[in-house]
Amino acid sequence: MEDGSLKLYVLKIILQKKYFNRIKKIISDSFFTNGGADIYNAITRIYEDNPEIEEISISDLQLSLFNTYFANQSFQAQNSIKDLLSRIEKIKDMNEGVVEECY
Repeated sequence: MEDGSLKLYVLKIILQKKYFNRIKKIISDSFFTNGGADIYNAITRIYEDNPEIEEISISDLQLSLFNTYFANQSFQAQNSIKDLLSRIEKIKDMNEGVVEECY
């Protein structure tokens, strides 16, 4: 898995709070580039603002990014993030055993 794909995969798995809680101890927004940091920060804020949420959908993440947390982004930045979200959504899930071994 190339570096860019790995970063997108990390963003995908942290949409589940159980993985986010583990990963946030070892990865910060500086791990990500090209809009990935904005996505990571939005995920972080969603969990902080809504502690009862166990999983974030791509559509909820997109709404939060563009309507709540980063509403004033440039058109180019929004398009970059939309592209990243589309790529994240298309990533196939690994089975849970593989994800667990990554820790």
